[in-house]
Amino acid sequence: MLEAAMSAGRQLAPGAPADGQEEAARWLRREAAGWLAALRAAAAADAHPRVMEAAESLRWAAGWWSDEGLWDEVFDLGRQAARRLEDLRAEAAFLNDAARHHLVDPRRHQQARVCAAAAVVCADRVGDAEQAAWGRLHAAMAVSLTDRDLAVAQAHRAAARFESLGHPEGTLRALAVAARTLSSAGRHEEARTYLRRLRVLCSGPLADGRLRRLVASTLAWTCLLDGEALAVDGRWEDAEYVYRQGLADLGPTATAGAEVLLCLGLAGVLRRRPEGASQGAALLRRALDTARQAQDVQCMTRVLRALDDWAVTAR
Repeated sequence: MLEAAMSAGRQLAPGAPADGQEEAARWLRREAAGWLAALRAAAAADAHPRVMEAAESLRWAAGWWSDEGLWDEVFDLGRQAARRLEDLRAEAAFLNDAARHHLVDPRRHQQARVCAAAAVVCADRVGDAEQAAWGRLHAAMAVSLTDRDLAVAQAHRAAARFESLGHPEGTLRALAVAARTLSSAGRHEEARTYLRRLRVLCSGPLADGRLRRLVASTLAWTCLLDGEALAVDGRWEDAEYVYRQGLADLGPTATAGAEVLLCLGLAGVLRRRPEGASQGAALLRRALDTARQAQDVQCMTRVLRALDDWAVTAR
């Protein structure tokens, strides 16, 4: 059972062929009680290398469905096995897995922060720069709503470390966290520094095929945040240009949320002009259709709220 779970988990790793991934994820979820029992048995038998190998194979499955107790236990068993084997690199990786898992739920961000800090300590002790950078990025995400200065500082350090390692995914994610944190605090001019770096990075040779989905999403969010900053400054023509650029650059891998918010942003700019009403209405319809197709309730609510606002203003 554990061998089958490890095989299914490897099918969900980044770069693995897409064929069969959904079936592998369904099998892991359906048989979770069985393979988790097998993992517990291996841990009880002090089969530490086996436990660590299994937990490493299963780590990517955590992104396919949320089950707080299940993944907490998997990553904790992996961490304990790594500690028994005195493998600080593996221990740091499992702590980062746990931090990433906790970040899904805002109520568990403090737990994410604790795990991220521990990951940095382990990684620094063994000189693992990549795991230390992931730990700092996860720490930044954990405090992005409660301590924005600390979040930006941690994300900045993570981005610098990832960049020095030639790690495009980490660099993109760290720069994006810094930009979003600053934008959400209304510090748009500071955010633009990171947004400019993101644009350069996304348009360069680092944007390879494996990162296509991340790059498309990052570019869309970059345009969204930049457009919002320009609109706040009253630079309506510049904001319109950026929003249109974002919509034009949307690829098939971009998220529905990015498309919806870009449509809403551009519609908001266009409504300031009498001749922009019809274009704005068309954008709102597009946003609503996109949200419905994606079954994104939060986006649908935002679009419906915008439509109500337009109807009130038009009276």
